[in-house]
Amino acid sequence: MRVSKFLFLTLIGVGSVVSLIVVVFIFKFTSDSTSSPTAPEVNSMGETTSELNHVGETVPSTNASQLANSRDVWEICGLSDFPTELEAAKTFVQEFVISEECLSALELHTLKTNPFERNGLAIVKNIPEFSLVILDNPMTYERIFEDPAEDLQRISEALSLPDCEWETVFWKKGLKEVCHAEAFTNYATFYHACFDLAGERSKQAKTYFHLEHYYIFEAQEPEPDNITDMWQGYLEYRWVEEKCKEFGSEVALNAENYPREFKTLRRHSESLLSSFERQKLLLERAKNPLFSLPFNEYDLISILLNFGAELGDEAAGLALLGRGVFADKLHNSKWTELKNERTLSTERLRESLWFALGLERRGVKLNWDWLVRHICSSQPAAESDNSATEPENCRAAINDLYTKRASSGHDREDPLLVALDRFQRIAIELDVYE
Repeated sequence: MRVSKFLFLTLIGVGSVVSLIVVVFIFKFTSDSTSSPTAPEVNSMGETTSELNHVGETVPSTNASQLANSRDVWEICGLSDFPTELEAAKTFVQEFVISEECLSALELHTLKTNPFERNGLAIVKNIPEFSLVILDNPMTYERIFEDPAEDLQRISEALSLPDCEWETVFWKKGLKEVCHAEAFTNYATFYHACFDLAGERSKQAKTYFHLEHYYIFEAQEPEPDNITDMWQGYLEYRWVEEKCKEFGSEVALNAENYPREFKTLRRHSESLLSSFERQKLLLERAKNPLFSLPFNEYDLISILLNFGAELGDEAAGLALLGRGVFADKLHNSKWTELKNERTLSTERLRESLWFALGLERRGVKLNWDWLVRHICSSQPAAESDNSATEPENCRAAINDLYTKRASSGHDREDPLLVALDRFQRIAIELDVYE
């Protein structure tokens, strides 16, 4: 299996059942509290939260606002009447005719949706990297559909520049604008949404439905939330398919339309081969200099995304953490532990705050709302000999950290205490404090 194909299938593939076994990070945000504070909380230093010097404002959760605004979308499209039984669902998909009213509502909803995150391009949902980091140019369907033809022309221009050669981009900085990094990411996402490798129209709504219904109806007991989520994804795909009809086959990047560019990308993709496949390639070319490995749709899109990440596009960098601007910031064990750990502890809170401060010092914009929800929604430590000292909720963890930090002699200008003040205020505002 090609490394590029595996990478793409792992992150964003929908063309194979293999892509469905990707680990999905779903972080449930706790929105209700058993006892919200009605008076300012007094920390261990004798100060109330109203007296603390908070830094910055919280950032509204994009995902939360999308879901709130999309409730009317599903009502307009009549989602509550969609079938919940397998055979009825199969028949429904064959006969369903989407209304103009539903398409209009879906357009408002889907254009603001991140293709890597919410049922659109990816089966993997709620990718935490996109939840944590605020991008100057967020990845949305609106971005990829703005001007695919222009993005393709920019890619063609970049591939003709010596500075933008794949072998040289690793060693140079400041190529984002010169080599049109965002165009590579935009077009890779657009191409996967609208075409297959031969430039034929992609039919992803039915593909998505059939892949999903296997797991929802046949491989497990169907849950109402899973069925609803499946139909929402199906409707989003239907809108994308209708949108793709606005673009002709001339904007399909294939060997027929763009032979030079296609050949160049195919050659560059060989750098992503595994060592085994590289040896195989060399052995075969020793016999036949013209030999080349198969180059399919996923290889094409993967190399485009890799170009986008290496050239400096932030969205591609978040999708491929091993490359690009976030490779030395989020591609590490600290971030892996933060996003995967589900046990609440004072030490985890402390480490998370230091990690967040380190990212901000390096110019990364963070969604503190998500960070607070993620940590405060963690479960208390399981009962054991060591769990008696661990906090039972976010309030206890925050107060414990205040106490430990104050006992170490740190003053109010201590960066960690300033960050903890901010964390506490947001936790109270989001009602996840208790």
